[in-house]
Amino acid sequence: MSARRRTSLLAWLGLLAFSLNLAWELAQAPLYTGGSMDGKHFALCLVAALGDALFALILYALLALVHRDPCWVLRRGPADAVVVLGTGIAFAWVAESLAGALGWWAYGPGMPLVLGVGLLPLVQLAVLSLLTFELVGVRARHGG
Repeated sequence: MSARRRTSLLAWLGLLAFSLNLAWELAQAPLYTGGSMDGKHFALCLVAALGDALFALILYALLALVHRDPCWVLRRGPADAVVVLGTGIAFAWVAESLAGALGWWAYGPGMPLVLGVGLLPLVQLAVLSLLTFELVGVRARHGG
């Protein structure tokens, strides 16, 4: 794969991860205290989605190092899915625990909790990173 195509793949990955995570952040906003869609909360969702996209890019880069292949997503296997899911859940738990302890946000009564953190943000990075990598792989295989 050419350097230009790899750059395009990474740009698509970042844009896709950001878009999917922003949609998720906005959809779950009512489950947080003060989750009304005012400018402040929308800005918080934008920043969170940027962080989520950065997580996906870093995870992609780490797996590229492990595989010694910047295009590993074209040949991903079940073990990669396990790593993505496990890393996403672990990172989300740490991030959500820290954010709660620092008072950055709080869950509303409608948010289901698991191990003291919200269920939806707990699975968000895992599910959306896996979906992002799958869609990037499909696009790359079809010449995108």
